[in-house]
Amino acid sequence: MSGLCGEKMFISTLFLVAVTMYSVSGQETKIIICERTTGEINCKEGLINIATAVYGRSDSTTCPNPQVSDTSCASDVVAVIGSKCNGRSQCSITATNDLAGDPCIGTYKYLEVAYTCEGLSEIRQATVGPCEGCYTNACKMSCGKNLTAEEILEILRNVEITLDNAANVAEELENVTSMGQNISLEGLNVVAELLEDINEINSTETKVAKSMVGIVNNIAALPDEQLGMAEEENSSPSRVVLALEAQLAVVEVGNESSRFVETNVAAEVLDVTPEDIGQGYTVFMSVTDDGESISDEDFKVERGDLTQEPEATQTQATLFIPSGLADRFSGRRGRLVITTYRVPSMFQDTGIAQFNQDVEENNGPLNSRIISASFNNEKVENLSEPVRISFTPLNAVRRYDNQFIELIANTELYRVTQ
Repeated sequence: MSGLCGEKMFISTLFLVAVTMYSVSGQETKIIICERTTGEINCKEGLINIATAVYGRSDSTTCPNPQVSDTSCASDVVAVIGSKCNGRSQCSITATNDLAGDPCIGTYKYLEVAYTCEGLSEIRQATVGPCEGCYTNACKMSCGKNLTAEEILEILRNVEITLDNAANVAEELENVTSMGQNISLEGLNVVAELLEDINEINSTETKVAKSMVGIVNNIAALPDEQLGMAEEENSSPSRVVLALEAQLAVVEVGNESSRFVETNVAAEVLDVTPEDIGQGYTVFMSVTDDGESISDEDFKVERGDLTQEPEATQTQATLFIPSGLADRFSGRRGRLVITTYRVPSMFQDTGIAQFNQDVEENNGPLNSRIISASFNNEKVENLSEPVRISFTPLNAVRRYDNQFIELIANTELYRVTQ
């Protein structure tokens, strides 16, 4: 049986009120759990921070029971409860003598816990070190200590990701990945796991997608060697790229398209009709003059086959999606996702090396900008027309200067022609 009376919420079983929860001050919430019963703390936004926790009895009315002979006995169990719940978004607690012995022998007891839900941004605030301007409990616990990327990732790993907190988690991951080389290979694995968890809840928030683009942008800036080792150990770079593609496939789109441009990664998401696809799409991509950033102005997604236009010869990578794709999705609107990468360091899949291992002139790292295209995040095969890709090599190699690569989609064959 459950009920609501004023600001007090209670859950009862038969004749005994087992768990009581109510607000005590500001954002602090108190929960009372009767002996030998279990209560649950939930933070829909932020993380649990245990303020106080006392096991015993201080009156005769809370958790009423005939077996009450002492109303002034207590054990401070904040350390026990804190070690179990702090930094999590959900925590189950059972009130028993196992917490800290029996402070009231012969008396029926209860556990009284006060906690707050601290914002993820407040945890990030703690990383600056000084305690000035530090008012929240999470900040006070960590002020003066610079939390490492690994410590923050471990906190985030314990968060139950929901539609309510996904944007906060993604934003915090973007901040953590900006720490660069301080992230270990296992840290990159945790980032990939968290992005996959975000995918599972199908959040359509633009903020989530924007932060995820930022996360991939930060990871793409890591040294090639580090990303190569990560790919070999846990495939985290590939998984991060796939997580981004999956998120862009569901993000809410305004005015039929959304656009995200960062230094190393850019994406455009379009909701298209069969008529749109029937015209084909051409994608242009170039970097700024100094080569240090994707050019927002020169990253374009245009309807029609523009591969023979002068503009196509001036860009560093061009992709043409043929009109024949419309035949595969007749009468159905779709989601077209275009993603481009300034450097190929995120794409060190061992399968590429194995594919090229018997061809000496191909046996090396990728040597071009990257353009990715997906339609409804589905596998597309046996197109009636080829998808055409052209690029300018990043590093001059005699064999590939001024060459054109064409992907023959219906045979899954790469053809290189002069």
